[in-house]
Parts: sequence; C-alpha cells; structure tokens
Amino acid sequence: MSSYKTILKTTGLFAGLRVLSILVNVGISKLIAIFIGVSGIGLYGVFTNALTLLSTVSDLGISKSSVRNIANTEAKGDAYKLNQDISIISKLIYYTGIIGCVVTIVLSYYLSKISFGNSDYTISFVFLGLAVLFTVIKEGQSSVFQGLRRYRLMAKNTIIISFLSFIVSIPILWFYKENGIILSILATAFIGALVTKISLHSVTKKIDNVRLTYENSSDLIKLGLSMMLIALFISLSGYILRSYIGVVSSIETVGYFQAGFQIISGYFGLIFTAMASDYFPRISALSNKNKELEREVNQQALLSLILIGPLVVLLPFVMPYMITILYSSDFKLTIVYVCVALFGVIFQCGSQTMGMILLAKNNAKVFVSYVVTLQTIFLINNILLFNSFGILGLAVGFSINMLLDLISINLIVNKLYKIKFNTDFFKYLLIVFLFALVSYGCSRYFLTYKFMYCLLLLSLNLIFTFLTLRKLLKIQTFKVKDVIKYFKKDKSY
Repeated sequence: MSSYKTILKTTGLFAGLRVLSILVNVGISKLIAIFIGVSGIGLYGVFTNALTLLSTVSDLGISKSSVRNIANTEAKGDAYKLNQDISIISKLIYYTGIIGCVVTIVLSYYLSKISFGNSDYTISFVFLGLAVLFTVIKEGQSSVFQGLRRYRLMAKNTIIISFLSFIVSIPILWFYKENGIILSILATAFIGALVTKISLHSVTKKIDNVRLTYENSSDLIKLGLSMMLIALFISLSGYILRSYIGVVSSIETVGYFQAGFQIISGYFGLIFTAMASDYFPRISALSNKNKELEREVNQQALLSLILIGPLVVLLPFVMPYMITILYSSDFKLTIVYVCVALFGVIFQCGSQTMGMILLAKNNAKVFVSYVVTLQTIFLINNILLFNSFGILGLAVGFSINMLLDLISINLIVNKLYKIKFNTDFFKYLLIVFLFALVSYGCSRYFLTYKFMYCLLLLSLNLIFTFLTLRKLLKIQTFKVKDVIKYFKKDKSY
C-alpha cells in the first residue's frame, strides 16, 4: 500500500477514534451537568486535568518511546528482540504506574489543598492515584498495539472502552452525585486498562517472561524521559506566557488568547495527531534507511498541507459565527488571533513531520536541546510581540515561530542525516499559503461579497485538493464506490 494511501486511511481511522473519545467526554460532562450542575463540571475539569498531568509524569514517556522501539524491532524481523521489548514494556508500565499511584496517594492532602484551597478532597485524590495507575497501564499497553500497527484492534478497544465508560458512568453519577465524579473517572481508567490487557494477552500470549534489568530498559527510559521533559517544558512555557499576559494585561485577555489557541490546537491538532499516530511507528521502522525516511517525511508533510487546505480557506470567513456559537460575540479578539495564526499552522505541517525524524533516530540529546532552545525563543518572541501589538502580536508570533521551526529543523536534519524537504513540498506550501492569504484578505476587506468569495475560494481549493489526491493516489475516478473499493483493497490493519 502506498504511503499516501496509508496516511489517508490511518488519518481517517484515528481522527474518528479521537472524535469518539471527545464525544464520550462531552456525554459524561452532560450527565454531570444534569445530575450535579455547574460545580460538578468544575470538579470534573480539575480532576481530569490533574489525572492527565500525574499520569504523564508517572508514565515517564515510556508509552511514547516504546512505540519507536517496537516498530523498529519488528521491521528488523528480530522475533527474539521483539519478544523481549514487549515483555519489558509490559513490566515497566506496572512499576511506573504503581510509583505514580503511591506518590499521588501520599501527596493527596497537599494536592487537595493546591487544587481547591482545602483538604476536603483528599480522599478523592486517593482514588485519583488508582486512576493514575490504570491510565499508565492502559497507555503503555496501547503503545504495543501502535508499535505493531494493529490499528483495527486499537479501534475496537477504543469503541468498547468508550461505550462501557459511558454506560457505567450513568448509574455512578446518578446515585453518588458529586462523589460519583471521581468514581466515574476511576471506573473509566479501570475499564481502559482491563480492555487493553485482554487485547494484549490475545496478541502476546506466546511472549516469554523476560527479567527487567537496567541494561535492557535504560534506552527505553532515557528516550521516554526526554519526551516527557519536553512535554512538561512546553506546558511550562505556555503557563509562563499566560501568567505574563494576565499580569501585564488582564485575565480577559488571557481568555481571548486561550479561546483562540484552543481552536487552533483543537481543530488542526486533531488532524496532526491522527496523522502522527501511524507516521511515528512507520518512520521508526525505517530509522536506518535515510532515503526512505526522506520519502516518508515529504509524503506526510505534503498530504498534511493538502488536508488542511480547505480549513485555512474556510475558517477566516466563518470564525465570527463560530466564536459567537462557541463563546460569545465579545470574543472579537479571538477571531483576530485565529485568522492570523492560521498561517503558522501551514508551516507546522512541515516542522512537525521533520521533527519526528530525530525521535525515530533516537537522537534524544539533539531533540531535547533543539526544543528547549526553540521554546525559549518562542516565549521571548511572544512576550515582545504581545507588548507591542497585543493579541495580534501573539498570532503573528505563532506564525513566525512556526516558520522559524520549519527552517531550523530542516537545516538540522539535513545536516545530520542528509534528509530534507523536496521542491514539491515547498511548491504546495506556497499554494496553500496563497489560498490562506487571499481568504484572509477577502474575509477582512470585502465584507459585502465575502460569502461569494468564500464559496469561490473554497470551490477552487476543493478542486485543487481532489485533483492533487487523484494524482498522488493514482485513482482514475472520485466516484464514492470506486474510492471505497480502493481503500478496501488493503487488509493489513
């Protein structure tokens, strides 16, 4: 199966699974709103954010680094090493999960004080410690499926977990009200760990037990720690920026920025995350083949550009209505942020795909140094531009930062491995950029006929998208039945 076909197929699969997970969270939030009220939504937000942070630290990045190890080992056809890797990962996640659970329980009193200003929720954080354990186990076990590229099994697990979590949450929230929030979170985490454990056993029942040692686990932990530290550093950078905005301006300004950032990271992050779910194990399997890696990174980046094209054309025209629906008409500054930050998303298509080459190569030292340096520059740029231009400066800063990221990571990877973007990528990047520029100009300066311009530009972009996909996928027709038949040919997932 061609890489373009693989990317489209897995993007559709993982985007669908991500949407399903979001819908389940929305459903549970709706139940909390009905049974408990606004205070329940607040509690749910605090506990879920705390769970995300605590499980991320407890995981030590192993769920991410293990994808690379398993994909790389399986590509080599080394059955003994694959057996060893899976056994080590299966043990390691229990150790890190238990440590995270114990630490959360020990600190439960202080976590309650920090989160709520009192110790009333100490017991809730004790239960959250158990949820941390189950979440780490679930993520670690899922990483084995991702590394083996068992995507149909991952899809099946996600559907089962989502369905059971929602069904179980109904009686818990109904009977226990506010106390049921933490119980619902714990039940969801337990269901996730149990379902993935059953699936993992069906895949690895012939895996031998391997003794866990420093020698056979150190590389996995080192890469995982690097990825975890980067995630924490990026979160810290975002926290510093938001705190600075709140101090020198107002909390309302932080709200405008946060609303815009959530739209950019949410809509486009859904595409990027879905695409990366298969891209990372795919390039990890080719980590020692630079020519094939170069082909993969160019195909991934090119298809990312093509897929976001319609969105960067449409959003400038519909943002005023989206903001009113999602928030209120008071969020006019958010519209400005999103429309300008869209240009940065275009550059991000290239920088994100090229950056993963360093991880696939297990070059954690360079990757950490690069991200820390770049994030520091990003933070300084954002602060300087915010001081000069306010919210508009933050949007311009995002676009400049992503352009800087694209240029610098291309130079670094080319210097280290002779891997670079080809002329096709830059040609399509320019085309999508021009579409975005014209759309922004028409939506801002031609208000009388903006819907006519929107329809015209969107039609042109969709024609461009279909013709490009037809060329890349070598499909003779775009009739629905022919497209379905084309994607059904492959049964490898």
